[in-house]
Amino acid sequence: MIELLVVIAIIALLAALLLPALRSAREKAKAAGCINNWRQYGLGLAMYMDEWGGYYPPVLTGVLPSTIRWIDTLEKYIPTGSPGKLYYRLRCPLIASEINGSGAYSLGLNGMLQVWDLGPPAPPKKVDTLPYPADSIVIADSIQNNFPTSPHPYGGSSYILISESYALTRPGFGQVDYRHNKRANILYLDGHVIVGTVPFDDNSGENQKAWLGFP
Repeated sequence: MIELLVVIAIIALLAALLLPALRSAREKAKAAGCINNWRQYGLGLAMYMDEWGGYYPPVLTGVLPSTIRWIDTLEKYIPTGSPGKLYYRLRCPLIASEINGSGAYSLGLNGMLQVWDLGPPAPPKKVDTLPYPADSIVIADSIQNNFPTSPHPYGGSSYILISESYALTRPGFGQVDYRHNKRANILYLDGHVIVGTVPFDDNSGENQKAWLGFP
């Protein structure tokens, strides 16, 4: 009887030791799935840019309720076989269950790189002429900022990404969501993807490279 209790205790101890490792491995696999999705977005954006003379799609066009978001524009370049469902197919696996059927997004396009002034959109920027493509953020994991206009954390205008400092005064827009072990998946203008962090604000030279495309 004592031997059986000892064996059970050992099994319980091993399970307690292994579960965190298994959980970490599962989250890493989901992060890898996100990175693959980001690369597909990068390819879609590159094809759009090639067709439209170096411009990226506007973050939002049209008038409610017939607006078209940037992610919908990319469906021509990343076919899903189901119109209006690109953001479902390429949603972040880590929060897929949270956004299924909600119409919410798990990522945002850098609205500051687009010179989108969060009022009437400014003229789009010809992004293929920006001098620091390896430093300029294009897409990242996104969540609504601290002033939500939607009951869903990935709703509102979270598909429009802005710096955290700018988001403080812009209710409902997206800021980077560090959901992957306090890091985020980030696609840069030159097409490379990292799992890391981004500058909090867009005020200094290096930070301006990241958010605005120039120092």
